[in-house]
Amino acid sequence: MAIGDIIRRRRKELGLSQRALAAKVGVHASAVAHWEGGGGIEFERYPALARALEADLAALIAESPQTRQLVEHPDELAILAAWRSVPSRHRAALLEMIVGLGRRGADSGAGATVADDTEPRKVPA
Repeated sequence: MAIGDIIRRRRKELGLSQRALAAKVGVHASAVAHWEGGGGIEFERYPALARALEADLAALIAESPQTRQLVEHPDELAILAAWRSVPSRHRAALLEMIVGLGRRGADSGAGATVADDTEPRKVPA
């Protein structure tokens, strides 16, 4: 389903007009109409949009055309969502571990990619 369709469906589920959703996100109603019509969304608008729609940010971003161009596997979004829940004092160590695992995989000749048919995993909330 296209991101515009997702926004429209969720907005209507919440009983919001385009104007009301726009006010919650901090944009004009014409921006909401543009998004619902298939127009692009500025990436920095996604957090406010997710809050206004009471939607999971990672799931909403996963449907964006920008993300579909950048993400090779759905697990990448799950990793991003998990990263955001990690306290900042632990992030350097976590990043070092991930980089080390990547190097180890590259050194062993194992591919660093995941098979296309692998199902994405759910990240606990």
